[in-house]
Amino acid sequence: MRRLVLPALAALALATGAMAQGRLQTGQTTPPAGEQLAWPSKVDSCAFCHGDKGQSVNPRYPNLAALPAAYIETQLRAFASGARRNPNMGPLALQLGEPEIAELAAYYAQQPARPNPYAPGPKAMLTQGRKLAQAGGCAACHGEAYTGMQAFPRLAGQGVDYLASQLDAFADGTRTEPSGMMKMLASARTPAERQAIAAYLASLDPAHR
Repeated sequence: MRRLVLPALAALALATGAMAQGRLQTGQTTPPAGEQLAWPSKVDSCAFCHGDKGQSVNPRYPNLAALPAAYIETQLRAFASGARRNPNMGPLALQLGEPEIAELAAYYAQQPARPNPYAPGPKAMLTQGRKLAQAGGCAACHGEAYTGMQAFPRLAGQGVDYLASQLDAFADGTRTEPSGMMKMLASARTPAERQAIAAYLASLDPAHR
């Protein structure tokens, strides 16, 4: 387990060392007050994949900003217990207690969502994805604007690669959820149809609720 978290810890160490070296080069021996309070913290570890304030710049990783706190808490517990498997998130989640889970969830839930900066796909694909999402009744759980509610995540503006990978995981059973609804819906669609749904959801502006 320790080997799995080494990349994240190594990145933290490198960043800390870089800041320290910069202070030495300028003759500064102690960090500024703001830096001392802000580093290191748990959100710094999250930022390596999920971006500053939960705004991911990599379409393979989910945006945490504006996700419902209840959803974040549920997923962190699932990663820690092994109910949801991920070689990076599992070991990291195991290090969190309930107060830390609640703190992280509240922090990211309060961050504003931003539009997806990547072009998700051609217009024909987006139109197909919109029709498929509507036919599947996605808005019933994820909200009319797909911005998430309660224990259901925000889909609007997420990375297209992340959305497609999760739909595929639900379809083949490598990711599960208690109701079984996501497996039923995802497995009923072809890989191309799941890609179209992902492209449409990624194209939506999450600020439009």
